[in-house]
Amino acid sequence: MIASVRSSKTSGRADRFLRYTLDSGSARVFNCMKISAQISKAAEGEMADGSDATQPNLLFRFKDLNDVIFIKEAAETEVAAAPGQVTYQVNTKLYFPYDNNNIYAGGQSIFFNEETFLDTLKEHIGWDANLNPDDYAADLKILDIINSMPTLDPFLVRDKMQKEGVECDDRYFAIQPEEWAEIQLHIRAKLEPMIMLALQGQKGGQDQVKKFVDKIWHMEDMSDMVPLIQAFRLPIDKTEDIFYAWKGLAYYEFQYARNQDRIKRIAEWLATAAEPLDHVKPEQKQLLKEYKQLTKDKIKKGWSRSARIFGEYNESYDELFVRKGSPAPFATFMGNAPQYFWSLGDVITKLYQSVEIWDKLTHRLPGRRMKGEPLLDLYMILDDLL
Repeated sequence: MIASVRSSKTSGRADRFLRYTLDSGSARVFNCMKISAQISKAAEGEMADGSDATQPNLLFRFKDLNDVIFIKEAAETEVAAAPGQVTYQVNTKLYFPYDNNNIYAGGQSIFFNEETFLDTLKEHIGWDANLNPDDYAADLKILDIINSMPTLDPFLVRDKMQKEGVECDDRYFAIQPEEWAEIQLHIRAKLEPMIMLALQGQKGGQDQVKKFVDKIWHMEDMSDMVPLIQAFRLPIDKTEDIFYAWKGLAYYEFQYARNQDRIKRIAEWLATAAEPLDHVKPEQKQLLKEYKQLTKDKIKKGWSRSARIFGEYNESYDELFVRKGSPAPFATFMGNAPQYFWSLGDVITKLYQSVEIWDKLTHRLPGRRMKGEPLLDLYMILDDLL
């Protein structure tokens, strides 16, 4: 029954799903076009006022590249990476609206991991290395950074930009200083025991530990972490990749702790209030039942998968750094960190966006109760997302 309804409602559902995706504040979407327009408008206002204005510092040097919305989507099949690297479980889609004043009216979608990506981009906006090789290289570097992330969390992308020496206007990937400091404190606190283990027997005390925490935070010089990597029997040439992925996982742990209650709320709604308010026909009642179970199963699976990875991380971390026990579990976890980084980013971002869409569509309704037709639409949207 689900298959037949899918085909009959595909167009309308796709339109609504696009709208909810583009309006989402989730880490799956980065509306470069909107922020670039705001920066340009502010610069025009400064020039009109006669103040000492400069040209707007847009993210991309090639102007038309700034009219893009980046969307992270789960890959239908995992995209193979280079030998020894993780596979991409998430695609980076560049969405160029046909009408910048109505982004919901459709647009050109170009996927970064397609072999024809650069050719398609050149055909669509005329972006060509021959126009200005330096500008082309700078813009391609930013595209590579965005594609190298499983999600578009402002903290993660800005941190990677800083690591790669890319400067951009703070309005791109904006994050409050207080939140940045809170995240940094959480991750650095997790790093300190690892540094102390790596520096065992060396002099310098807490000042030395802080020095190396700073090095790892900025990924400036990872050579002093080689003994720890060797002790874990992990590939030395992957030291930076492993610690960067670990840093990302520590960030996701921070966010997960803050968002667990939100995920619990949609789970509770599915258990208590996710029944239609009005009378529905038997066929629709059965369909609602099937979609409800499908949604519950997907949320449970995503939640369980996240909890399993975080559980493995915390148990192995505590075993080594708190209980001073075996290093083997943590070594195994660190070896899997790059793959976990991608897997976890995809899973928890889907959960967060599902909660956001559910909240947007139900928060004004008494008891969050819905009639049969809109309830079915919500289930279908959540099914597509999850």
